[in-house]
Amino acid sequence: MPKHTFGTGEWCELRPVTYLRMQHFDQLAELANDHTPLNGDGEVDWAAIDKLPGGRGRWGARWQRYRRDLVIAMVLESWTYDLPLPAINADGDPVNLDSIGNAGPELGFWIQPYVDYLTSGPDPKGSPTATTSSSNGSSPAKASASRKA
Repeated sequence: MPKHTFGTGEWCELRPVTYLRMQHFDQLAELANDHTPLNGDGEVDWAAIDKLPGGRGRWGARWQRYRRDLVIAMVLESWTYDLPLPAINADGDPVNLDSIGNAGPELGFWIQPYVDYLTSGPDPKGSPTATTSSSNGSSPAKASASRKA
């Protein structure tokens, strides 16, 4: 289990990213969407969001923070803070998310690769390094051949 030490000396252990399965993608989407106002058609109710304090911008920031906290609850195995451990309980509900605000800011940096992984979805081409942003997955030879055709 990867162990990370905060600048204050406390530490936490995060499950390795290989722990994550498709159920975690689905669970994150479902739980994060529970905090999204929907209209009668089941779509995002932007009119309702606009009426919230701070409107869309503040709602978006809160939604992203909640999504990050859900990821922390999914992968945080243990910590030395004298606070309840954030987790997803047996019923699939997040618990003790308010403890996260008392953790060191390093936790945000350590958790970001997990957030990126879970919010980008699985790469249908394989590993994230299989292609670059300027690549379509084809080899240079195939690309050259397609230009000649």
